[in-house]
Amino acid sequence: MFVESDQHDTPPIVVWPGHPQPLPNELLTSWLARVSSTNGLFVSQLLRAIKKGPSWERDMDVTAEPSLLLALSERTGSSLATVEGMRLTPLTYAGALMPINAGYRKRRSYGLQACKSCLEATTHYKRLWRVSLVVACHVHDEALIDRCPSCKKPLRVWQSTSVDQTTRFLSSNCFSCGHDLAAAQTLPVLPLNLKRYCRELAEIASADSAVPTARWCENLRDLIRGSLASSKSRKISPKTRPFSTRPHAERLAIIDRALS
Repeated sequence: MFVESDQHDTPPIVVWPGHPQPLPNELLTSWLARVSSTNGLFVSQLLRAIKKGPSWERDMDVTAEPSLLLALSERTGSSLATVEGMRLTPLTYAGALMPINAGYRKRRSYGLQACKSCLEATTHYKRLWRVSLVVACHVHDEALIDRCPSCKKPLRVWQSTSVDQTTRFLSSNCFSCGHDLAAAQTLPVLPLNLKRYCRELAEIASADSAVPTARWCENLRDLIRGSLASSKSRKISPKTRPFSTRPHAERLAIIDRALS
């Protein structure tokens, strides 16, 4: 009598040689870049190795598929709950996430920010740096940057254009020209109201609860809308462009005005 075996032909899943674990409050694409570089691969190559179809999602931090997150969990030995928790939920920030245009090679929007001092010390990108309402670092009390001060290209933790750039983000270098982002000049002293504002948002977000974060963001967005509506300057008219797509310098000025 034939007895069907319970064994499957699927080969066992092997953990990658390089499998750094996610850091607290790390952006999903930042971790993906670190995993790729420790295995000597570009992010696009790593993605093609574990999934079919296009190697890049429209916005991986937001739209990463469950199957991809599961594969990353299995190949790195990280818990699935931890990996799933790295994905950004737009509702958490009440629509304040900065958009990133489609296309792995054609991304032009400035949808990622960074603190130059944090990059130099921690070598990873944080989740809050994708939030348009965050304009300064609550740790170093300095304004964030959203572009390379040398070539003016957007920050791209996930993108490399030559083999020797697979680990450049670890030393806070621009993906395009190699300029040291840690050398970027920012506002030397932030107004006290901006310091308090950034610390308050960081404290609420660190509570890891979507409800208070969304409520706080929505309240601030109402304050900003009121400030824009009362402004007589055409440059900061509410009809000019959505707040989340404005350059960092403009967002910082608007928030500073709203808090004054």
